[in-house]
Amino acid sequence: MVNVLIIDDEALSRETISSIVTNYCDNAKVIGEASGIKDGVIAVKNLKPDVILLDIQLDDGSGFELLKQIHPTNAIVVFITAYEEFAIKAFKTSAIDYLLKPVDISELRSALIKAGEQKDKKSVESQLNILLANFSSNSNHNDSNQKIVLKTTDQIHILTPNEIIHLESDGNYTKFYLVNKTTILVSKTLKEYEEILDKVNFIRIHQSHIVNMMYASRFDKRNGGFLILKDNTSLPVSTRKKDDLVQYLENL
Repeated sequence: MVNVLIIDDEALSRETISSIVTNYCDNAKVIGEASGIKDGVIAVKNLKPDVILLDIQLDDGSGFELLKQIHPTNAIVVFITAYEEFAIKAFKTSAIDYLLKPVDISELRSALIKAGEQKDKKSVESQLNILLANFSSNSNHNDSNQKIVLKTTDQIHILTPNEIIHLESDGNYTKFYLVNKTTILVSKTLKEYEEILDKVNFIRIHQSHIVNMMYASRFDKRNGGFLILKDNTSLPVSTRKKDDLVQYLENL
């Protein structure tokens, strides 16, 4: 049984989430609630929950501030938020679970099942460290300092954007080509990484390719157009992406 602590500044939201857990999540039970940082920190220390359902906006600060005060923690943190661009980008780059308000029953149930199956506490702690660093970078509009967590079936990889040369779509998977000449295959679509990397010199040049322009060598306009990388890799540029690429190159 997964012991759940709910930390949310809205009483109605806490009541709704508690009701969902009680009525729809057979593997979980609510052991406590809190509305802010101060009582949230006390609740975490006293109750020692397995999972914390943590709202971003609290009555006396943010969920990130609370996380700093309880970190490191053995609890798995699932964030709950209204749509906030910087917060959600930090979650995605850190591969951290989050739920959007209003909370969907099936999504909450899936998050708690996943949390109950999580065995590797060290990887959870590492992801939370990266989350805090990435949220700080995103809040300061300093995306170049962010780190990206890539989960495969048997490993968790932590990368900086500069370690990635380009990404290639492989159905519902994405293959990362790295500076160290290795590749990583991740079960997320290229579209998801396009949103994550949109402000750190990465450009989508084709339905199947995103390129770190640090490693671009030249644009060959012949035969439909190809972007040549510094390692001599040649990638096709689609017709509808060509203008975006040319504009980027002209602004360098």
